[in-house]
Order: sequence, then structure tokens, then C-alpha cells
Amino acid sequence: MSTFELRTLAEIEAKMNEADDAEFLIDGVVSSAMSTILGETWIGKTFLALQLVDSLTTGQPFLERRVRGKPRLVAWLSTDPWGERTVTRRARTMGLDMDKIYAQSFYTPSTAQEWIDGVDELLAAKISVVVIDNTTDLSEDPNAPRETKLITDGLRRMVDAGIAVINLHHDSGNVKKPEFASRLWGKATRLRLTLTGDPFESPGPRTLTAQPNDGVRHEWKLHFDPEHSPVFTIEGEASADELIQRRAKRKRGSSPSATNLDDERFAQIVDREWKTQREIAEHLKVDPATVTRLLKAKDHHLRSGRIVPKLARPNAA
Repeated sequence: MSTFELRTLAEIEAKMNEADDAEFLIDGVVSSAMSTILGETWIGKTFLALQLVDSLTTGQPFLERRVRGKPRLVAWLSTDPWGERTVTRRARTMGLDMDKIYAQSFYTPSTAQEWIDGVDELLAAKISVVVIDNTTDLSEDPNAPRETKLITDGLRRMVDAGIAVINLHHDSGNVKKPEFASRLWGKATRLRLTLTGDPFESPGPRTLTAQPNDGVRHEWKLHFDPEHSPVFTIEGEASADELIQRRAKRKRGSSPSATNLDDERFAQIVDREWKTQREIAEHLKVDPATVTRLLKAKDHHLRSGRIVPKLARPNAA
């Protein structure tokens, strides 16, 4: 085996295209490498991360931003005692798909081999996104050089294996940042999401800022009501209650699928022109196979850019 395993840029690009590689999983919001959510305690970082997870596991847009690729499986690793129970309760309150999210209390691997074994376990479970809640407690002495290198190398192993990492980090503004966190917010971190506001004002306004390393800064003015319906909404847009009701309807089978797509939704796609079934799938936010099954159930097919009834087969002579 070659020590460096050198490849030409053309070979790397071909591999990226083969894997449908993209810079973002959610346009301008979640990096395909590493993202860090910064904010004070109780500001709503966990709820924000769960809302991102909902979009990643369903393909539904996040704050009107497109989700790239197919729905994903997510692992939620909590450094808080019983953190997996806390996130389970919150996910249930928000109406998330509980079958696509894995969780456990996370103990930081103490050796490089343990990190390697952990990454292999994630890959075996087909998990492509990991949320670490929170990086503040990843180590008892996060400024120790050995632990700094172990943690940063371990998280980079996840990214190198094609697993996107979302870190949550407490940032009160008056606490010295751990050394490894500074490194994560450097070259390894491709995106910072900064959540600001008054953590004790509930309900209250929040400001979310997305700052990719080499991208354009984005900012949203949000409303957040954790006690009533803990979903971030853009000011003036649909209420949090409406969003949670939509998720509940998806779980009851009202989403576009092979058996549950109603006649009204079907009529919407019949009356339009389409280039491919993939374009229809993107419009309905389902996979192409679902469109195929839907058209078959309705005894229609896509022909010359239109959805038309299938012609009856002539009787055999």
C-alpha cells in the first residue's frame, strides 16, 4: 500500500461526483464536514440542532434552505449524564422521526484505536451525521496537549470517513475557550452557527448567524417559544404550532408517499410539465422510487414531459 495514496485532482473529483459529494448538507447552514453551534446555556442550541436533524432525516427544508441528498441517519452523542433521555423527550415534543435518530451517553475515546473503532461502528450502522452535545465536556482537561490532539484527530477521522459532525458548544463570552475547540473552529470547522438572544426570555427573539469559512454570512431573525412549541420560526412565517402539526401529519401518513398521496396532490403534478421523474420527486420531496410507485398506482406514466394515463394493452388475438 502506498504511504501517501496520491491521486490526481481528476480522480478525486470523479470520486466526489460518484458519492454525490457537496460542500453543504443544508445549503449555507450545515457543512458536509464539520459545523459548530455556539451560544449561551439555555439559548436553545439543542432545539436548534434537533430542528436541523429533522431536516436531515426527512429532507424537509430548514428555514427555507434546501437539504441536499437523500434522508440520513443521525447519531446524537451526549456528554451530559442521561443526555440521551433528555434528547428523546425533546425530539418527541418536536414531532421528530424517532426511528432515524440514534442516541447514547458519550464517553470520549481515550485512545486513537478507540476513535477508529467508534468510526467503524458508525459506518456499520449507516450513520452519516453525528451531533456532539456538547464539546465543552468532551474532556476533563481540554487544554492538555495530548487530549487536544486526541479529540481533534478523532473528530477529523469521522469527517474523513464521510460523516458530517455538528458540535454544540457553550459560549458565554467570558469563559476561556478550550484549546481543542479553537482548533475545531479553525481549519477543521467549515461552518459556525451562532445563536444569540436572552436565554431567560421565553418566548423571545433569537438571531441565528451562519458563517462558513469561505462563504457568505447569513442571518435570520427567529422566534422561539420553548415552553409552548420549541421550534424556531422565521419572524412573520408559519407558527411553531403549524410546523409541529405538519410533522405530525407526515407521521400519520399525510406526506406524499406511494399509498398516502391524496388526489389533490396528484392533481398538482398532473397539471404541470416535467423533464424527469427525479424533478417530480424533488418537487414532492420524496425519492424517485416513490414517484414510480405513485404513478403506477394511479395507472399513469411520464411521457413527453406530461403525466398521462397508460394506454390499455390490446387483447391478445
